[in-house]
Amino acid sequence: MAASAGVDRNAQKCSAGEMPSGGGVRRENHVCEPRISARNEAAARVQSETGAVMIHPYDDDRIIAGQATAAKELLEEVGTLDAVLAPVSGGGLLAVHA
Repeated sequence: MAASAGVDRNAQKCSAGEMPSGGGVRRENHVCEPRISARNEAAARVQSETGAVMIHPYDDDRIIAGQATAAKELLEEVGTLDAVLAPVSGGGLLAVHA
């Protein structure tokens, strides 16, 4: 299975680096201009060329449900928390912990 990611031309090297492959998954980065329209065009091109399915990183019900599940599992595992530190990118993971 292949996973494709749109990466802004000016992204930091740690963001643009290849994710480790494993479990039969191969990742391909597609470099584009740092604009939403350019990312959308790159995604549409990859979908057209490969038949790939788009899974949006934050505007997709499956991703939102997975993030909500992460919050639920955390609370079930440890109970009451004083604070939660979460990474912020699209904000979805942080939002479900509010």
